[in-house]
Amino acid sequence: MCTYWRGVERWTQHYTHLQIIQQVHQETKQYRELITQFREAPGEDWEGLVANNRPALTGEFFSYLENTAKAAVDNQQEQQGMWCLGMWCSLKIIAP
Repeated sequence: MCTYWRGVERWTQHYTHLQIIQQVHQETKQYRELITQFREAPGEDWEGLVANNRPALTGEFFSYLENTAKAAVDNQQEQQGMWCLGMWCSLKIIAP
């Protein structure tokens, strides 16, 4: 294979990796914003938030929430808040 084409192939791979990283960044940004909405909303508004954001409450969101809770080892209150949010949302999705 010519050196030029190897360079093009590497560039294409890097570009694809960059797209994946950008997509993951956008998803995590959306998850953080959604968690912030729940944090700032009074408890009585959570049901509406679940209804409005149901498409975003995917398995990936709950994995992100779980990992965020696990990462908060030094902050027990943060960890409990993440677990409660995850449990509450999942219950509302399972039994609307």
